[in-house]
Amino acid sequence: MTTIAWDGQALAADSLVTEHGNRVGYVSKVGRIGPVLWGVCGGIDQLEKFRTWFCGGMVGDPPPMKSSGDREAQAIVIYDGRVLSLSVDGWDSIRSNAYAMGSGKSVALGALAMGHTAGEAVRAACAVDIHTGGEIIVLHPA
Repeated sequence: MTTIAWDGQALAADSLVTEHGNRVGYVSKVGRIGPVLWGVCGGIDQLEKFRTWFCGGMVGDPPPMKSSGDREAQAIVIYDGRVLSLSVDGWDSIRSNAYAMGSGKSVALGALAMGHTAGEAVRAACAVDIHTGGEIIVLHPA
């Protein structure tokens, strides 16, 4: 999985890729197109499908947030302060300055509630969640 956090100013994510409890590599799980930020947690296949769809102009329906192995994923899009979240249940839209998703969600939300930044929230998740680690990538809207 991963941990992605939004603090109202920045979107942050870890970069660790795990498979069957093993660390297998690192990848950027967040990106920016102009003022729009996006991120994906879940399987690497869902990350690649969503990134291709989103960066390709969002033609057609978004990719399913479930892989062939039934692993669920979640995507986040930040635009104009609004959090758009895509899961197996479809899109949700909220305004929030404290939002997190992924396997380290609870830890990140706790850190955000204590006034920490998105990057610090992901770093806190790295300390306790075995599926969160590596370089922390922090992006700000353009």
